[in-house]
Amino acid sequence: TPSKLNAQGVQEQVPTVNTFIRSHTDFDAAGDERVREVYDAISHRPRKRHGFRTPYEVHHSQTLHLL
Repeated sequence: TPSKLNAQGVQEQVPTVNTFIRSHTDFDAAGDERVREVYDAISHRPRKRHGFRTPYEVHHSQTLHLL
């Protein structure tokens, strides 16, 4: 029901590994460089739950200036 959906709030759209690499892909076949690119893309995307800071910024307690 709509009232239940509103009570849950809005989930932020967090990219997953599957956004970048197809399911059932062997990570060895994807290569270390590609896995690192995906990791960096996910870790450097701002999150609302962190006050629009990136997980990297939260973990390392520093602010990146992406713009």
